Amino acid sequence: KILCLLSDSPKYGYNAISSVLCAPSATPAATTTTPPPASSSTSPDQQQPQQTTMAEKNALGSIVSLLTTSDIDTQVQTLILINSLIKNAPAGPERSKFLQLLDAQQINPTLKKQLQTTDAEFKRQLYMFQRHRLNEVKARKGVHY
Repeated sequence: KILCLLSDSPKYGYNAISSVLCAPSATPAATTTTPPPASSSTSPDQQQPQQTTMAEKNALGSIVSLLTTSDIDTQVQTLILINSLIKNAPAGPERSKFLQLLDAQQINPTLKKQLQTTDAEFKRQLYMFQRHRLNEVKARKGVHY
C-alpha cells in the first residue's frame, strides 16, 4: 500500500513512510535513549536525548537489507525507493535526520559492496544517491555558526 502511495505521489509517500520510521514510540520498552555529546557551547536546555524506536530501526533496516539481495531488480527498486524518500524529505533537519537513520543502518558499506554491478539503472540510482548526499553536505556547509 505504501509503495502504491509513493508511486502515485512521492511527497505523500514520504510522509506515510516517515510517520512510521520517525514517529516517537508510545511504549518506553521499545525506545532507546542516547544522550547528546557533551559540548560546552550548548546550554542544558538545548541538550535533549535522541530517541530511536525499535520499529524505526527495523523498518529502515529491512529496506536497506533489500540492497543485499541477489536479485538486481529488487536492489534497483529499493534504491529508487530510498532516493525518492530522500528527494521528498523536507529540506533541513528532517532530511538530515533521515540520512542519519540511513547511516545508522550501514547503507554506505552496503552500497560499496554493490559497486561492481554492471546494471545501468542501478548505477544511475547510485549516482542519484551520491548527489543527494553531496547536496546535504553543501547545505550544511552554508550554515553559519
